[in-house]
Amino acid sequence: RRVASLASGDEALAALTGSRPAWTGETVKERMRGVTVPSIPILVMTSRLTHHRVVDHFEANGYFGLPPSDVVFFEQPLSPVLDECGRLLPQSLGGEFAHAPGGEGAVFSALASSTGLEQMRDRGVDCLHIVGTENVLAKVCDPTFLGFCRDMEIDCACKLVERADCFEDLELFALRQSRVSTYYADAEDAACGLHLREAPEHIRHTRNDAGVLSCYGGISSYFVTVAFCEEVVGRPQRARKMPRIVPYLDFHIAGMDSTEECAVPEFAGSPPSEPSPPGLSAQPPPVAHRVPIQ
Repeated sequence: RRVASLASGDEALAALTGSRPAWTGETVKERMRGVTVPSIPILVMTSRLTHHRVVDHFEANGYFGLPPSDVVFFEQPLSPVLDECGRLLPQSLGGEFAHAPGGEGAVFSALASSTGLEQMRDRGVDCLHIVGTENVLAKVCDPTFLGFCRDMEIDCACKLVERADCFEDLELFALRQSRVSTYYADAEDAACGLHLREAPEHIRHTRNDAGVLSCYGGISSYFVTVAFCEEVVGRPQRARKMPRIVPYLDFHIAGMDSTEECAVPEFAGSPPSEPSPPGLSAQPPPVAHRVPIQ
């Protein structure tokens, strides 16, 4: 059963390149070297900042032995980057401002706005294995992981590992409790991804009786069904601020200290409602650290 889906061509691979496109093709080729499989669609998520470089890299290397008809590129949206005071960051005198990709949380909306979902339906694909390029050791179309998900008949799952220490840079798998007013309960649990910097100290350090850290870490390896992708598109997601380091023009106005403290405004995003799938949280406009252009 673990390889039946691969043999029948029901699976597809989505690679999330983000801002690291240089080795995406080599990674896919090396991970599939020596493996004889039927035609598997490979969807590569890029952004406006990386799209042409990624596509050109694939074309220049003959798609690394992959059939060009099986490789689909789709772009994720960009969001403006704001400083700690909520101001736009200029990157040129011509009026261009700093932008950054939405990250893994944008994969569903990006698929929906492209031809990706339509192509998968036309090819009879009913599930996706999503991997992020920051995990260079991820198994493409991991048969054990995918087979487990298919046997359990689940719609969405993320692969977890034990954390080596309290400060390992992995997104934590946690349960978010939301207050509800129903006959059955006054709180509702939902799985979610929790970034390390957002986690309280007791969550980062808590260990079980065996001495293992209680919260496991996500490794950018996800299973989702196509039906789940279609269901969650447009669903309100919890807003989140993400720090980014970006270059920008730092204008100094006479009589104003550009480093003075100011209140950080809240993002005008969708109100919290249903949590995002674990590890695939929505990411609103990130907050930048100061890196002035010389």
